[in-house]
Amino acid sequence: MFLIFKDLRKRTVIILFLLLLLACLITTPSLALDTYIYEIPDPRQENLWINDMADILKPETENRLNDILNDFNHQYRSEIVIFTVPDASPYQNPKQLAKYIFNLWHITRIGFVNGALLLISQQDHSGEIIAGFIQDPSDLTPEDRKFQANIKKITAIDISDLLAQENYESGILLGTKELLALIKDKEYKRCQLFFKNKLLARIFDCYFTDN
Repeated sequence: MFLIFKDLRKRTVIILFLLLLLACLITTPSLALDTYIYEIPDPRQENLWINDMADILKPETENRLNDILNDFNHQYRSEIVIFTVPDASPYQNPKQLAKYIFNLWHITRIGFVNGALLLISQQDHSGEIIAGFIQDPSDLTPEDRKFQANIKKITAIDISDLLAQENYESGILLGTKELLALIKDKEYKRCQLFFKNKLLARIFDCYFTDN
């Protein structure tokens, strides 16, 4: 009887050890990947707007885009960050990665139309846009829904063929151009109420109304 109990206890210890080992094997890579993602530099730390990890932009194109996005930020107090990656790992798709990076880099402030991330995944031949002003679906007005649909249309339709053909540079240029136009229009409509009151315009970040 004692031998049976001893053998059972030994087996229990072995099973617990194997379960613990399995848990470590499952969680350790995840932690390592999270650390890797967390350490990806936010280009704004160097006063830039592009992190081309996939190396798919020519230097002159990247400089041109940085100048455009910098001017846009100064005029509209809005931010558009471009992030290219070889693939979406460790996430299942580019959308999941884009959401994570958007939140990690804090590309928006609550209550303002001032943050958007354009992510391009080279291996997936696709792009994703996450915008800080896209709210919970239940809170969207008809105008917000139209805006949201236009945001999705950029990556789903307008630049999808270019990305599928691996013409990433043209896709990024077109996507950025359309995203700029959408945000400018959205901001213009938001600030119309403050055009005649510069104090309120400044309070609500409508600086461009001074122009």
